[in-house]
Amino acid sequence: MNGRENTRVWPYVLAIFLFPAIVLWRQDNSLFTPPGHIDAWVYLGFFRSLVNFKRDLFPQTYYGSRLSWVLPGALAQTLFSPIAATAILNLIVFWTAAISLFTTLRLTVGIRPAFLTTLIFSINPQIWYAIGTGYVDGAAIAYCLLAMALFTLAAFRPEESRILVLAGAAVAALLYDTLFWAALIPLLVLHYAGTLWSLGRFTARKTLRDLVQKAGFGFLLVTVALCAINYSLDGVFWFYGPSLRAVSGTVSSNLWAQNPWTTYGLGPWLWLTTAAAIVGAVSIALRLKDLDRGARFVVTVSLELLFAASLLAYMQFRLKLTVLGLPYYSSCLLPFVFLVIGAAFWRSAELLKTKTWRLACSAAVLTAAFIWGEFPFQYPSWPTAVLPMAVTGITLLAAGLLLSHRSVGTWAILAGLACFTAETRFLPASQLETNSPATPPSSTHAYRNNLRRLMVARDSIEELRRNRPVRFWYDDREPPREDYVALNATYLYLFTRFVTPFPNLSCDNAIPAESLIVVTTQKQHAAELAMASLQPCITHAGLVASAVSTTNTDSPAGRYVSVLLSISRDPARWHVLQTTGAAEPPNVRLAPYSAGRESLPLLRWNILYPELGTSIHPVRDGLALKTGVKAHTDAAIYGPMVAPASGRYEFVLYIQPGSGKIAFGVVSSNSWLAADITGHAGSDKEMKCSLDLQRGQTIDLRLSNNNEHNSPASLTITGLTAVEIDPL
Repeated sequence: MNGRENTRVWPYVLAIFLFPAIVLWRQDNSLFTPPGHIDAWVYLGFFRSLVNFKRDLFPQTYYGSRLSWVLPGALAQTLFSPIAATAILNLIVFWTAAISLFTTLRLTVGIRPAFLTTLIFSINPQIWYAIGTGYVDGAAIAYCLLAMALFTLAAFRPEESRILVLAGAAVAALLYDTLFWAALIPLLVLHYAGTLWSLGRFTARKTLRDLVQKAGFGFLLVTVALCAINYSLDGVFWFYGPSLRAVSGTVSSNLWAQNPWTTYGLGPWLWLTTAAAIVGAVSIALRLKDLDRGARFVVTVSLELLFAASLLAYMQFRLKLTVLGLPYYSSCLLPFVFLVIGAAFWRSAELLKTKTWRLACSAAVLTAAFIWGEFPFQYPSWPTAVLPMAVTGITLLAAGLLLSHRSVGTWAILAGLACFTAETRFLPASQLETNSPATPPSSTHAYRNNLRRLMVARDSIEELRRNRPVRFWYDDREPPREDYVALNATYLYLFTRFVTPFPNLSCDNAIPAESLIVVTTQKQHAAELAMASLQPCITHAGLVASAVSTTNTDSPAGRYVSVLLSISRDPARWHVLQTTGAAEPPNVRLAPYSAGRESLPLLRWNILYPELGTSIHPVRDGLALKTGVKAHTDAAIYGPMVAPASGRYEFVLYIQPGSGKIAFGVVSSNSWLAADITGHAGSDKEMKCSLDLQRGQTIDLRLSNNNEHNSPASLTITGLTAVEIDPL
């Protein structure tokens, strides 16, 4: 290797920072979320409304638990406009991944192989699909490559303990980005051990000790930090519980099962991985006889790829999990794919003279610029040309390997990888099977314009919503459906959508009081249609609706209208429950309804069974309650109270959770009439009971220890409200 090139790293790093220009020189669609990617819009919603979503609207969802992706996104959206924040965040993810890949290969196989591999990585459509989409798989690729770069650097610099600490922190960020990576994290440990082995520094005891003590400390540090941040956001310390709970549902019911085999063979996103896996297997066979330093590293990364591919194949075909059939899951193989490419290829690049080397780099850049220059306007002939293109690409790569001792091998490898770069773009499954042409973006800035248009619509919702629940109502058979779905997805999509298409409505749809309904449609007289359909449902529930905003939006699919309807309680039918006087039981009366939170006197809570250790006392925010140790035992009582009128009553208890599980309920004659054992999680948690009562009926409210085993539960009571609705 040329010694001067080895020491002057900065020109290569500078070039890597400029690589995105090759992709973006004629378009920026690759940098923004395309239509149809629902989960990416969900995360954008969390970025824009993090505290409200985690604390109030959508607590304890696995989306909000992925803090190593949600927090950077929220920070970017806080500091910049939506367009700038999205572009900056995705570019940072790209640069983190590219520089990490370059660092790993520069240290292990040389600067020229590292640079060429990073160039191919930087123009690969699968990489840009993962990163630009805004889904968690792009960040996972970056965290994985960052961890591997740090493990590699730690192997080369064993005296610098902090590098292993940072590597452990990167592994934690990777795991908390996507739990699926837990299956592949052992490969990062293998990478560290393999790098030490290639350097002749591997000893099992010391390696294990360093991983546990140093990398483990970094992992623990990130975990504790994220727990503390999450506690400040929604009052729950263990932030990753929702992701762990979501695993069982994914394993038992995979709604998105898709086979990686199509009418034209493998899905387009798997061909480069297949070629790299073949190269890895051949490299292991050829190098086992002479395991010098370079050969050991090639064997290490080849084993990593083969193990990862085998594990995903087992999950796909034996466990029936779609990990190869969908590109945003199989993208986890890409870090290992490019490490194999960098380690196994490019030996011939070291033979090139300086002028030829520069010519090869220039040719690669120009070829990539030509390929990406066509991207906004037409899609390639793949998959109809899958066999000739795959055969051509694999043949050229094989020729490059056979000619690795000659400079012409570099040109063959570049040509082979150019074939895969040109053809391995993502196509939806329907187009793979039917061979129908993919719909290209409508312009070179279509996805950026989509984001701008939708964020304007979302800002208008946020201006009027004021942290209230929101529901979306539209007909997804209308041409602008992609706008409707994306806007809805920023509020968790199916969680907030009326299933019946507008203007139809079933009264089974939950319409929360004090909420906002967003109607998007191309139909005429949208506000009148919505009000007419809503009226029977909201009248029955004692609610009233009013149109508070109407705006027109021009999209590529046509103009549509957005109508915002504010839903509130009808003050003519709702009343507030109040207690008067100091008598026991207290006098109860109905007062005119007001939208504010009017709390009943908290000091009327009294403990039950003090002999079990139950205690209650005033604190700054309300009343601190600690239950007795006995499971499923009442701890505190409020009342008794006598219903002043017949109607439907709603009791809401506001608490700050402490430890253990609590049940809140309404009791009459020692029988529980209604109970809430989960509530609405957050730093100010709501527990709610609704039931019909008759005039003169005597009730009391109860708090109970709901733990499964004998242990105390605790909480702070911050408020108690009660309202009543007159029957029709």
